[in-house]
Amino acid sequence: MEAIEKLAFRQGHYAVRLDAVKTHQKLLSFYESRGYQMVGELIFNSDVWVDAFVFEKVLTEVNEHQKAKFE
Repeated sequence: MEAIEKLAFRQGHYAVRLDAVKTHQKLLSFYESRGYQMVGELIFNSDVWVDAFVFEKVLTEVNEHQKAKFE
């Protein structure tokens, strides 16, 4: 995950977004521990697709210590 955050930052992107299945609590906790915030949800109303939460990590708000890791 750090690699994709570095790449996004270097390419001038301000955030990384991803979605995670609502029922996978360990995965949801992992994303939150990495600094991602829940910003929405995907409701599919389908037997094929599983509902999910949308997470986002804003990269422009990285503190100076973290910024040095990205450069």
